[in-house]
Order: sequence, then structure tokens, then C-alpha cells
Amino acid sequence: MAAQAQGEVDAARAELNQAAATYKRSRGLDAIGGVSSGTVEERASSWRLAQGKYKSAQAALTQAQIQVAETRIRAPEDGRIISVTGVPGSLVGAGSEIVRMSAGLPEVRFKVPSSSFWTVGDAAEVSVPVGQKSQSVHAVIKEIGAVDDASQTQDVKLILDQPLPVAVSSLVTVSLVPHDVSHVVRVPLTALVSDDQTHGHLWGVTEGQEPHLVLRRVQVAGVRGADALVEGLTAGERIVTNGDASLHQDQAVQCISQVSER
Repeated sequence: MAAQAQGEVDAARAELNQAAATYKRSRGLDAIGGVSSGTVEERASSWRLAQGKYKSAQAALTQAQIQVAETRIRAPEDGRIISVTGVPGSLVGAGSEIVRMSAGLPEVRFKVPSSSFWTVGDAAEVSVPVGQKSQSVHAVIKEIGAVDDASQTQDVKLILDQPLPVAVSSLVTVSLVPHDVSHVVRVPLTALVSDDQTHGHLWGVTEGQEPHLVLRRVQVAGVRGADALVEGLTAGERIVTNGDASLHQDQAVQCISQVSER
């Protein structure tokens, strides 16, 4: 369609140029008797007719180009086509889904139990089988979703350093780099007051003849049953196992009983 319209424009332009040249050569010849005034007027009319034909051909070409452009799908960014939902030959409205594509950096999504202690920025290795071997790339946790009340799991999103030779929506193996838990202390969950997903505080008890409370801020490394694994306490440090809102810094306390170390 556009090619045909372009051909008509080219033909109309050539006709216009020829009519303009003929009319230009005729002007003034009627005054010296070279041609009749009627001939000059006829050639002027042919020139004006060629101008109109050329403008009409240009308008037809513009309309054809618009129609061709409406048949082309342009993505807002580079990516990979996942699926084609549009049906060839069908009419669709503005905003209708035609093609699904994946754009941006390669990602891996999976779920972990809500008791997991992974945080944004933690490292991971993502691997896929390639022939008889496996290929791995480095990745980091970009996002951790909220806990789902029904499944008690969280969505985790990894960003890969580089793409893997697999199709979109393929299954991969994720290996999260374990935390260094050499200084982790196990405390009852009842002793811990959470500040956010990975931080909290509890009350420690000083040694000596007049023990008092001190606020200990800790980092939560994980959960094991009814206990929390925290960093920030020293081994053997005494804590209050059941926190209370009425407790305050430097409050004098009397130790009545002490549970065994965990």
C-alpha cells in the first residue's frame, strides 16, 4: 500500500515538473506571436492541475504511511518476547494486550519460609544444567516481600550478574550463601522485641550485687522453633526471658531464678 502510494507521488511529481517547465517556456511567447494566448492559458491550467494531483498523491502517501505504522508494534524498551496473545487479522482497541515481553535485568523469583533470616543484599549462586555440567552465575537478593498469612512464606527476588542460557520462566537452582553465625546466641522469642525484620532489642541484666536492666540491641539471624538466633550478645550474658512494656533502662531488679543456657 505505501509502496504504491509512493509510486503515485513520484509519477505526480514528474508530471508536475514537466507541466511547470512547459508553462515556463510558453510565457511571453504569445506577445511576440510564438504561440497563441489560448495555448499559454491551456499550459498554465495543466500546470495547476498537476500541482493539485501532486498534493493529492502526497496526502494519499501520508495516509498509507499512517495505516502501515498502525500495524507495527513498538515496545517501550528492549526485551524478550514471552508470548503472543494477539490474533492475526483481528481488530484490537487501545491498551489491549498483544504481546508479552520480559524486559530489564534477568531475575529469579522464589519463596522462602517466613522464619528465614535472609536479607536484601545477601549473595547467592544461581545454576542451571548445561549438557552434562551446570553453569552458575552470581546473584544478590534485591527484594523480599511481606509474609503471606496463609502460607507463612515470603517472595524473594534475585538479580543476576549476567543472563543464563535458559528461556524465560525456566526452573533454576538457587544456593544462598550461609551467614557467619559464629557469634550467634539462642534466646527465647518471648525475650525479643522486634524493631523490624532483622533487628530487635531485649533486656539484659548486669552482674554484681545490685543488678539492673540494660537495653541490648541485637540483629536477628534466624528463628529456630520458639527461639531466635541473635547477634550482639555475649555468651553467658543474663537476659530477661519474658519482656514487659513496663521495664525501663537502669531499672533495679532482683534475680529470683535463672534458666539454663541454650
